[in-house]
Amino acid sequence: MLLILILQKGLKSIQLRLNEMMMFMKYDESISNSAFTQARINLDYHAFIELNQKSVVDVMYEDDSEILTYQDISSFV
Repeated sequence: MLLILILQKGLKSIQLRLNEMMMFMKYDESISNSAFTQARINLDYHAFIELNQKSVVDVMYEDDSEILTYQDISSFV
């Protein structure tokens, strides 16, 4: 849940997003900004590296034949 909150583009304050998440999950307690920050500090950065690898790199480079490079595109101009 922490990772989802970090990855979402939030236009609202952190506290408002935390409160909405707790209401959505039907929890009676709230989470403070401080607790969120402390949990974020303990989050291992390897989670973001693996997420990037699985969701971007593997998808983009699974079939090399269809990828146009900058040089391929510039030859059309």
